[in-house]
Amino acid sequence: MRARCSVSVRARYAIVSAVYASYGAARSLALALARRAPWSVRHAVPAASADGRARGGAPPPASSLVESLAARGHLIDPLKVTLGEPLRARASYARCARATWRGMEAVAKVFPEDAEGEATHAAEALMLSSLGAHRSIVRFLGATARAPRMLVLQWAAGGSLHDDVHNAGRAVGTGGDVGVGRDERIDARRAPAVPAAQPARSRWARDVRRALNVCAALEHMHSLQPPVLHRDVKASNVLLSAADPATGRAAPAASALLCDFGSACVLPANESDSLGIGTPGWMAPELLGADGAVHCGCAADVYSFGALLYELAAGALPYANLAEAEMMRAAASGTSPLDHAPLPADTPAPLSALMRDCLAFDARERPDARRVSERLAELLAELLGEGREGEREGLSCATA
Repeated sequence: MRARCSVSVRARYAIVSAVYASYGAARSLALALARRAPWSVRHAVPAASADGRARGGAPPPASSLVESLAARGHLIDPLKVTLGEPLRARASYARCARATWRGMEAVAKVFPEDAEGEATHAAEALMLSSLGAHRSIVRFLGATARAPRMLVLQWAAGGSLHDDVHNAGRAVGTGGDVGVGRDERIDARRAPAVPAAQPARSRWARDVRRALNVCAALEHMHSLQPPVLHRDVKASNVLLSAADPATGRAAPAASALLCDFGSACVLPANESDSLGIGTPGWMAPELLGADGAVHCGCAADVYSFGALLYELAAGALPYANLAEAEMMRAAASGTSPLDHAPLPADTPAPLSALMRDCLAFDARERPDARRVSERLAELLAELLGEGREGEREGLSCATA
């Protein structure tokens, strides 16, 4: 519980915030850092907009939640959900467990029984329910509207993309709508992301295909009216659909599924609620008030996606070995992950160029999700050695 944080931890955050505030122009960085304090609410708590998607404000009444979920066939009786073993990875302000619902293996994201838990559960349930089915978004099976408050989601046997990239030797299968905290991450230099025997061209094709899956999800969300932002795109918020029975690791052909919509919002977003939302290292400069104001648009997701591409290519975390405050300061000053540490020498040139464009300091200079998808599809066709123009269409436009 946040109330149990020690005075020393509070003092440490207060000192760092004060140091950043002393820079004057970086005052917004101090505010963003304060939002990251362990006793603070990590995500802004949105409510329902007219079409049922989350928007800033108070949580919707219970009757509205029941009606919205029932209308879309997403209302679940908690007595019909059987909870199993807890999962290692943790989600924002919730715990995850394996579950069974209607004889189907699933993941339950269970929220605390307090006011904040009720609000975040309702907001995320409404957001997921309204997004519509898409093959690159983790499937939302439904949510309960009474205790225990939970979201029921597709089981992804391949575990998280983060584990596959940063922890090659570990058997996966954690599944669920989860994220891994920075303190749990692994130094990729001690654990190569891909076995050395795998041909480089095949590895790059696999990674580009997975990136194309994730970008297809963003393209879908950004095309909605009004657009929806994820605001926390990173490898630990991407799941892999299937595992290889022989190794226990994610199958090479596994599809990537975007998950964890606890930070998602509908545009236009409240600027004060957008400051510091996300994860340092993947957070766009404009969300840190780099130019004295906070701007939240689709380009922020594209920046985070660029940082995810860096994870895939480098097999390392953005701004590896920097503290969170240093990461935020670097991003706000225009130093991207690419400037902090170079990519491997065998990184395909088109991928390096795309990364740099996605990580542009000026949001107006970044390509939109559709253009990113097109460039990834072109690179994938080149890596496969054949023109597969239909592959991108199948990934970015298909729904399930």
